[in-house]
Amino acid sequence: MKWWLLLLTVMASHALAEDIELYIKRNADVTKKPRVMVVFDTSGSMAFSSTTGEDCGYDYFYDTYILCADNRLGVAKTAITTLVNDNPDIDFGLMRFNDSNGGYILAGLGSNTNKIKNQINALEANGATPLSETLWEAYLYLTGGSRYYSWYWPSSQRDTSVERYSKYISPFESIAADPNICSSSANLIVMTDGDPSNDSQSNWNIATEYWNTFSKSATTVHDSYMPALAEIIRHKEDLYTQAGSVEDRGRVYTIGFGRGMSDEGTEILQKTADLGGGIYTQANTPHELSEALKNQIDNIRQLNDSFSSPSVSTSSSDHTRSGESLYYTMFYPESHTRWQGNLKKLKFSDDKVVDMHGAPALDEKGLIKASATTFWSQSGSQDGNSVKRGGVNYQLSQQITRTIYSDFGTDALLPLTIRQGRTRYKNRNKFARKFGTNASQLQNTIDWLYGKDVDDEDQDNNTQERRDTIFGDPLHSKPVSMDYGNGDIRIVVGTNDGFLHMFKDSGNTVQESWAFMPEYLFKNVSDIRNSKPDTKLYGMDGPLTIYFHDTQKNGVVDGNDKVWLFAGMRRGGARYYAFDITSPDSPKLMWGGPLVGGQGGFEELGQSWSKPEVTFVEAKGDSPVLIFGAGYDTGKDNYTKATDQIGRGIFVLDAATGALVWSLTPKTGYKGAHSVAGDVAMLDSNYDGYTDRLYFADTGGDVWRVDMPSAAPNDSKKPWTHHKLAQLAQNGSSGDRRFFYKPAVVRTFFSKVTVTTTPDGSVKTRKDTPYEAVMLGSGNRSRPTLTGVNDYLFMIRDEHTVTQSFQTNVPEVITIGNLMDITGDPFALQRSSLEGFTNVEATLGAFKGWKYALSGNEKSLAAPVVAGGIAYFTSFTPPANVSRCEVSTGKGHMYAFHLHYGTQVYEQLKYETTHTVPDTPKVYFSCEGGSESESCKTVVRMVGPALDTTVNSQDGGPSAGTPWTPSALVDDPVPVLVDGKVSLVKPSLDFGLTTRQMFIYKKEQNDEK
Repeated sequence: MKWWLLLLTVMASHALAEDIELYIKRNADVTKKPRVMVVFDTSGSMAFSSTTGEDCGYDYFYDTYILCADNRLGVAKTAITTLVNDNPDIDFGLMRFNDSNGGYILAGLGSNTNKIKNQINALEANGATPLSETLWEAYLYLTGGSRYYSWYWPSSQRDTSVERYSKYISPFESIAADPNICSSSANLIVMTDGDPSNDSQSNWNIATEYWNTFSKSATTVHDSYMPALAEIIRHKEDLYTQAGSVEDRGRVYTIGFGRGMSDEGTEILQKTADLGGGIYTQANTPHELSEALKNQIDNIRQLNDSFSSPSVSTSSSDHTRSGESLYYTMFYPESHTRWQGNLKKLKFSDDKVVDMHGAPALDEKGLIKASATTFWSQSGSQDGNSVKRGGVNYQLSQQITRTIYSDFGTDALLPLTIRQGRTRYKNRNKFARKFGTNASQLQNTIDWLYGKDVDDEDQDNNTQERRDTIFGDPLHSKPVSMDYGNGDIRIVVGTNDGFLHMFKDSGNTVQESWAFMPEYLFKNVSDIRNSKPDTKLYGMDGPLTIYFHDTQKNGVVDGNDKVWLFAGMRRGGARYYAFDITSPDSPKLMWGGPLVGGQGGFEELGQSWSKPEVTFVEAKGDSPVLIFGAGYDTGKDNYTKATDQIGRGIFVLDAATGALVWSLTPKTGYKGAHSVAGDVAMLDSNYDGYTDRLYFADTGGDVWRVDMPSAAPNDSKKPWTHHKLAQLAQNGSSGDRRFFYKPAVVRTFFSKVTVTTTPDGSVKTRKDTPYEAVMLGSGNRSRPTLTGVNDYLFMIRDEHTVTQSFQTNVPEVITIGNLMDITGDPFALQRSSLEGFTNVEATLGAFKGWKYALSGNEKSLAAPVVAGGIAYFTSFTPPANVSRCEVSTGKGHMYAFHLHYGTQVYEQLKYETTHTVPDTPKVYFSCEGGSESESCKTVVRMVGPALDTTVNSQDGGPSAGTPWTPSALVDDPVPVLVDGKVSLVKPSLDFGLTTRQMFIYKKEQNDEK
């Protein structure tokens, strides 16, 4: 029964720029080596065989087990020595067991590595496994407490330099008052080949410390206090409190080595890791042990989660179903240009999200479990939430041959090779200068782009191998998927190292089909390769759209079908690229090259933040068009509000050629003064298959409506017109509301109550009133930590439901004063009184919609979505006090409102999420209760954002860690009392191609995927 512990102390560093202030701070950038304390198990059974688990006899003269040829001690020595050799960026130390009485320190943190390796080599296997006792001694060392086991059972081999008479000198003491250090953390990796023994002497001390920390009694697991001690290490606010302001935190990881663990021992390890905030890993062979140590240190280096929400795959053959895959983008912030990224896959299984092995993959907070093995990773690797390990990063490190294209500034895709570069630029030097390097480094630059470790980044003296981290960061890019039929599924995603990637998802494995880097981004390569400090560079970080024209309506790409891909760049540039990916392994560049802002009719185009939406308009008949906002003007990065110089308006393009069909800009009469960074919402108001109305919002707080009632924008009788639907910003900094996202538009109706005064008194009447519900929330995405603005969530009731030319009789602009304030939930206060509820309905009917005031500095940083008549919004609140040492994590929330009334429909109005900036919830359709070929029921579910069960109610409504079933509004628009309360919702949202109160489902000839 042996154990060892790895105690790691990791110093935090941070940085800042644009909306990445959410993740890093540059003015607190201090580099410190991680520090690792190895607590080595030296108990007797370490002499046993690492292969069979059996002993090789006992030496009664020396009172010790005889070492087997393949003894576990030797395996452990080799593994830990390799760990020290392979991690020169870590300051190691060493502890060991003290026979059957706790343990002591052989070498303090930061000792000379040769000394540590010599100490490891001299270790012998003897005694019991006093695990909790040794962990307690390590805890005393961290906290600078009184020595216990090294005091009462002293050893001449101990390192006295970490002692100050009867007390330990905490490893945190030297940095406690350092003004340049904000925090440090201690991480322990615990490994055992069996259950603990002779391990109860510190139980009372642990129990007492637990009570002092949490004001409640500790719970044991099979009589072991180790999980309780792990919980103290994880959740104690500051491990070393004697001096200074630096916060010192801890985590505990566990490894089971060999096949000798009992079920009870396994449960102890699992619970220790769970409560300690780490991972439990089972390693049955020496190789698996080495991999477990390596992987857990990688995980500790990158204590992070995905900052992006998952993307749901789609089914091309059945529009009432979603694909079963869930794709997660992840990234690891740095204070330089080289951010690591990853793309990982999980799957839906009815009401669960599972990993490669079918195990539940999300924890109680809705995040990927650290112990999960995602698809595309090594089986059993438990890559979990690590950015570096698993996913496409792992597959790219294994994929020797890659296909990389560039446009080289031309109208075609060409292989990104030195040969093509020389042909295009006539000489090698000019090609090298495009990358910001010289001719002597050109080959290395190209090799680096293809994934070769030319700079020996892992310091193993091998420059011919693959780099560990090839995939860049998808900071804002969201993956899109395309099902080509017959099991051929492709995923496309962009990254800030300048690439657009296509991958083929083959189930448990994935392979890159190709990658594309535009010539425009060659300029960034050298700075990214060299990790230029205090800089953030952007690449293909914008929105992606796939258009599938299925001529055969069979869900398979064949015959004359077409599949096109459209890609923006966000902060990467003012450009859009179009690709013909009908043959996914042979992409073609469309439009004769990118659409470039500032030229060719697109002088108004700003940074390409807006997603190009594919639709059909009567002016182009059966030819699809793209509609998108004119982009973001970086002048809006300023805190003070000003009018913009570019990005004002929208564009309509021929999707096939990129030719301009129509633009609404200041040159063509657009009346707006602010850039349009968000997506454009589209409506087919007469159900003829053509979009005839648009809604969009701008960064100045205005909402706009465009009517397209004819086939010609300049039609003499029915020209296309636009007008300001709402002006929701106000004067002063507190009223500087900005919109960055697409409005959600729902065609619906409600029972409008009107009060008429007669000589006989007031008379209430009802009338079913159709309207377009236009929903959006305000918030400055470019400066998410900005304070001082009073932001809102809005539902605007546009009762002009007929598309028409508003040349005259233009509707009055709706202002924030025309919207009913439902912040106090007046409907909820009258749920028990039908008359009182009806009176509030009458008040609402006199307004043009409703508004909900977000609290403090809370803001909306994602688009809303409606399902079953319930409107879902998300929000972000920056911390009240941001210090130099704080990354502005803040809090996220998800709201659920009754669409008409703006009242609460679940047990809670808002739910705390575990992502800093929660994204829009996704609607997901699953076929459950049978196979696709047999009888099954289509169930409507929603997934994301991740909800925290530790702070949210679980009595109905959204739940964490699972795709949850949304409720739906009752069918009768007239309120009735049920069990003494006005009935608002029914338990679940039914689905079918039928007319419902809130939605109309209709298939038309020009409806496309």
